[in-house]
Amino acid sequence: MTKLEGIEDASYVPHRVWFSKGKKESDPWTPLRICDCIALNQSIQEGKGEGKVIIESGRATADISNLVIHYNFYNSLTRALGSAIWFQKVSSKSEKDDRSNLIPIISVQDENLIESFYQEGLTNCGSLGQGIGNFLKKEVDLIDDYSHKICMAKAGVDSVVIRKKSKNFMSLEGFVDLQRGYGNYTVDGEEEELALGPVRHLSFIIHGIGEAMWSRDDVNTLSSIDEVNLLRSNINKKMYMEWKQECQRCQKANDRNRLKLATIPIPPPPHRIEFIPVEWYHQIHSSSSALKTDLVSTTLTTVPKLRNIANDVLFDVLVYNTPEFCGKVLECVTNQICDLHLKFQVVHTDFLDNGGTFSLVGHSLGS
Repeated sequence: MTKLEGIEDASYVPHRVWFSKGKKESDPWTPLRICDCIALNQSIQEGKGEGKVIIESGRATADISNLVIHYNFYNSLTRALGSAIWFQKVSSKSEKDDRSNLIPIISVQDENLIESFYQEGLTNCGSLGQGIGNFLKKEVDLIDDYSHKICMAKAGVDSVVIRKKSKNFMSLEGFVDLQRGYGNYTVDGEEEELALGPVRHLSFIIHGIGEAMWSRDDVNTLSSIDEVNLLRSNINKKMYMEWKQECQRCQKANDRNRLKLATIPIPPPPHRIEFIPVEWYHQIHSSSSALKTDLVSTTLTTVPKLRNIANDVLFDVLVYNTPEFCGKVLECVTNQICDLHLKFQVVHTDFLDNGGTFSLVGHSLGS
């Protein structure tokens, strides 16, 4: 009996893993949190394949019909959405088992072709099949990845593997082994956030000067959205660790006093805190701003770094001190907070009924 290599998930209906990526073609597909994958798969099983699913603890919505992810509380670019059960195994420089060497096959048509080919090969590999010899000669052309085809090849004395290779026999790119199933993985921050209680406090974070620069893709500095995401993750981990330590202390005290009737109750998990960024820099850095256009035309192009600091950082302070733009910024921030306050209650319907509170946090000029 021949063994089929590369089968991480041998179940009849393999677990479908969902991924997201940026708009650039070169952006990698990154797996969604395990709980979000379960929610998406459950929605499809319930016949809601054209619906929308709230993910990331309410911060985003996955649109299954259009295969995009929209963010609910801040102006971040939408991300492409896709799912896979088959993956390409490529070489990776990472020494960790982070599955960065697995590239999902997002195409539904190609996935169906590979799955049918696998099921047929599985039958031939079994004791009741006709043997693997003739099947090794079979090749199937992919549809979306039209320049490639799949086949089954020997991987050992008694094992075979499904491979993808170029249709051009003169190609030098070689072949890629395929894997069924993604295997176990973790997403940073998921465990801690899910262990905490429901969100009971919402904090609006208002950025300071220079956000027009920090939010640019060509600048190696975290934007306000990235900083807020990092802040949320770090606070969740801190709350989770302190709660776990308190649970352990209570458990040890109960073990020491196990002969006594009274025991120390294990504390419930602390309520989660949500952080939402409020952005205002676009109000004064708009391309239609005559003042910004004049500044750009006067700063020296021969000193690009100093020019960027003047145009995108110092400009914020100068403009905020003018009554016209100061009023626009304050109005923008106020309207955003009111709008986000309502959006948050739509997602977290029981927030106010359970005593939810709010706070404002301003950084630098944002204060």
